[in-house]
Amino acid sequence: MKNATANRRLTLLVMRDAQHSVKQIHLSKPLLLAVPAAAVLSLSGLVLAIQAHSSQAISNLEQRVNLEQ
Repeated sequence: MKNATANRRLTLLVMRDAQHSVKQIHLSKPLLLAVPAAAVLSLSGLVLAIQAHSSQAISNLEQRVNLEQ
């Protein structure tokens, strides 16, 4: 049972320098995969939202120009 739990976790060792102690951070493998995936999805959503907003703004400006002519 202990081996199954150990296989799903990773340990990150943080060493600053010789005067400081080593910090251990235990992370689960699913968390290690979920965080970058969430970041990529968030950035993709942001880019799509900016593109949609820009497209709408361009469309509104084109309509204004056409009405003034």
